Amino acid sequence: MKNVLFACCWIVLVFRTSVLLSNEASKIKSVFVTDIKKTELFDVYSYPAKLTSEKQSYILAQNQGRVEKIFKKIGEPVAKDEIVLTIKHDDPAFDYRPQKIISPIGGVVAASTVEEGSKVSVGDKLGLIIDPSKIKITVEITLKDINVIKVGTVGKLSSPDTGLEVDAVVTHLSPMIDPLTGTAAAQLKIDRPENFKIGTVGVVTFKANARSGFELPKDAIVYLGKKTFIRHVDKKNIINRVEVEIKPRSSSAVEVIKGVTEGQRVVIKSSGFLQDGAVVKIEEGQKEVK
Repeated sequence: MKNVLFACCWIVLVFRTSVLLSNEASKIKSVFVTDIKKTELFDVYSYPAKLTSEKQSYILAQNQGRVEKIFKKIGEPVAKDEIVLTIKHDDPAFDYRPQKIISPIGGVVAASTVEEGSKVSVGDKLGLIIDPSKIKITVEITLKDINVIKVGTVGKLSSPDTGLEVDAVVTHLSPMIDPLTGTAAAQLKIDRPENFKIGTVGVVTFKANARSGFELPKDAIVYLGKKTFIRHVDKKNIINRVEVEIKPRSSSAVEVIKGVTEGQRVVIKSSGFLQDGAVVKIEEGQKEVK
C-alpha cells in the first residue's frame, strides 16, 4: 500500500514539474535587438611613449675637488662653452686655479647633482643640459607589429596628464629586434613639441588595416562548446541561432568576420534563456551597432 502511495505522489510531482517547465518555456521573452550595419573598422596599436630631449649632454667633473661656485642653476639657459660651475682642488699640495666646467651644448640646465662645497671625483655627473625645443619620442614596437608600423606611418601622441593629442610620424625604425624585449625601437616626430614637456608620460596610437565590417557587443555572442553563435530574430520574431566567426576587438566588442548579413536583427539582451525557434517580444530602446 505504501509503495502504491509513494508511486502516486511521485507521478503527481513529476506532472506538476513538467507543467511548470512547460509554462515557463511558453512565456514570451522580451529582448533588445540591434540591426546589423556595416561600419568602418580598423585595428588599433598602442605603445607607451618616452619623451626625451633630442639634444642633451651631461656635465662631468674632470678632476677631483670641491664645487667652488655654481653660475647656472636649474631652469636657466646656457650657451655652448659657457661656464656652468667651477671646481677647486681640495688638496693643499695642488695650488691650481679653479677648473671651469663649461656646457658642451646650448640649452637649459635640466638637472644638478651638486651644491657649492660638494666634493666630487673625476667622472662624476654634475648636471644635465638639454634643449627643450627638440623632443625625441621613442616607442618599442613588438615583433608581430613590425610589418604594420613603418617609417612614415602617422599616429597620435596623447598624454593622460595633459589631455593633449597631436599627430606623430615615425621617422626612424631600428632594423634590430632586442632579444630581451622582443621589440624594435622607433622614433617619432611631432609638429609642436613645445606643447609637451620632456619626461611626460605619453601613449602613441596607430590605426591600421581600415576596412568595412560588422561589429557587435560581446553580449550578442552565444558560446556553445568551441562554436560561437548570434541569435537572429526573423520577421515573425522567431529566434534562430546562427553560427558565426568572430575576432576580438575590445573588452566589450567583437568583429563578426563570417556568418551575418547587413540588416539582420540580432539579440543583444534578453529577459531569460532563449530557445532556438522561440517567439520573442522586441522591446523599444534598442541600440544600433556603431
